Amino acid sequence: MERCPNCRARLKDACRCPRCGTDLSLPLKIEQRARSLEQTAVMQLARGEMEQAERALDKALRLKPSPLARALLRFVHEKY
Repeated sequence: MERCPNCRARLKDACRCPRCGTDLSLPLKIEQRARSLEQTAVMQLARGEMEQAERALDKALRLKPSPLARALLRFVHEKY
């Protein structure tokens, strides 16, 4: 997360916004979980586990939409 979702201040690896004081620990955990699910999906795709990868990508996209997850999901749908 580069900016505070509340006040748009730039963030520096802090769990609390330096400008408005918003606690960002939960949104940061959600963002990390989405990235972890994307990485899991890549490993599953490498093993040919298309259904599992699709489920992981669906979960990742529900947590935080990303161009990578969308592209991987399109790939799964084309191949599956």
